[in-house]
Amino acid sequence: GAVLNRFEQFDLTKTHNCTLFNIQKAFKLWIENNPNAIETLYIPKKFIIHQTEIFKEIRSKRHLFLSQKAFHTFRGYAHAQKNRLDKLNEDINQNKKRLDDFYNLGYDSKQAMHCLRLQKQCLEILNNHQFNVNREGIDADFLKEVRIGKYNKTEILEMIDELDKQLEEA
Repeated sequence: GAVLNRFEQFDLTKTHNCTLFNIQKAFKLWIENNPNAIETLYIPKKFIIHQTEIFKEIRSKRHLFLSQKAFHTFRGYAHAQKNRLDKLNEDINQNKKRLDDFYNLGYDSKQAMHCLRLQKQCLEILNNHQFNVNREGIDADFLKEVRIGKYNKTEILEMIDELDKQLEEA
């Protein structure tokens, strides 16, 4: 019979914008409250094309993965986004509108949006033991405003700092 190659993760980001993880790696990331991994457990049903019975069972118990570890993982990821606010990177240089916005605003509004979203999601986990991928009815309009550059850099940094204080207190 055929022997399957064992893998920890398989990168498909160049063709499909996704990474596949073996089950051990997935559990490790879920237990660590890795933001990208936790998101996979909370994707709204309407966006799931296919899932195994095992994954259905895991999703039914997904709340068991949410923990205080989110403080470090989500907050750490948010800080990384904040540190990229005023840096040009390959993604910005390949997108003319994003590059124009960067020069007009003085910061990368996409990084700002992700930073604020991660902080807000972390607060949800710490305060309510909940996680929402779909931000409609929560803060989607605000995040869209951030993304289109409604706020100046000073305002963005103040919002980030305020949410960071809330995280410290949570």
